[in-house]
Amino acid sequence: VRDEFNSVAYSGNDGTASWTSDWQELGEADGASLGHVEVRTAGSVVEGPYLAIDLSILGTGISRQVDLSSATSATLSFVYEQNTSSAGGQIVLEAFDGVSWNTLQTYNINSDFYVGTVGVSQSFDISASADASSKIRFRTPEAATGDEIYLDNLQIEYTSVLGTGGST
Repeated sequence: VRDEFNSVAYSGNDGTASWTSDWQELGEADGASLGHVEVRTAGSVVEGPYLAIDLSILGTGISRQVDLSSATSATLSFVYEQNTSSAGGQIVLEAFDGVSWNTLQTYNINSDFYVGTVGVSQSFDISASADASSKIRFRTPEAATGDEIYLDNLQIEYTSVLGTGGST
């Protein structure tokens, strides 16, 4: 499953398999073109389009569900970058295994992200979260005025017990 954020929408399915649901905003519900979480076509050093998350509101973020019940292994990957005008703040990446949310990474703004570094790649083994109701989410555990992160080319590549090879 993959989302390249090719349009200002939360429904992107750019892989060989589809997500179970659209992206769901956390802390707001104003759609993909407005607010603290939005898909942008341009406006930063990242080539658009991309997903932007403003870290100025506690609890802001986004999540998406995928059926990984047939997966024997699964890897989440994406490209990210930071735009900041202040110090501090965090964004937490979590995976849901059908029972509970598990923290994959807590990013500390201004120490784990670097302004002007375009397209930093990140990947995580999320095989332990493989379930029919698996989800991933990015959320802000605290407010940090002026900071944003940008995400693009988000995918979960998995190997299925139902066939040979993998899906994205």
